[in-house]
Amino acid sequence: MTRSTPKSGTNGNNGHLSMGKTWKVAQRRSNYQEQQRTNTTVEVFYNSVLFNAKKLHGHSNQPRFERDYRNDRSESGLAMHAFLSDQFYFYLECDLHYDYNIEYAFFRCPFESEIRAMLKGYPCDTRAREANLKPDFPTFYKNVQAFQDKKFFTNQS
Repeated sequence: MTRSTPKSGTNGNNGHLSMGKTWKVAQRRSNYQEQQRTNTTVEVFYNSVLFNAKKLHGHSNQPRFERDYRNDRSESGLAMHAFLSDQFYFYLECDLHYDYNIEYAFFRCPFESEIRAMLKGYPCDTRAREANLKPDFPTFYKNVQAFQDKKFFTNQS
């Protein structure tokens, strides 16, 4: 899942260009220990914010999408994890420079200030950015619901 479109197929067996998972390469690059330490920090931080954001969304009855892409070859080789509710988007990827990055977006989220507070400081100051979902947040959310397999949706935290 990417921020501009929830379409699949960049990595599956459907005739599109196949690309390995960049996070796997990033972990094997032995001469880049500083980058590996930073990536580990970004991933731990992402999981911590995700855990707390899911707790905040715990009473919502709207479907939430969550998918671990690390070993999933059906979509982008950059994607690592995605979480999407009707109010909050949170995405972890490993870019082509082997840096882990976080994207996030809000839509009328009653917990926005709490989540934004969690996103302050290191490593978010260099590795996280607010995404502009296309064409807009509600449509993006609906498109993900229409496209993605229902097994990745839950109403529970």
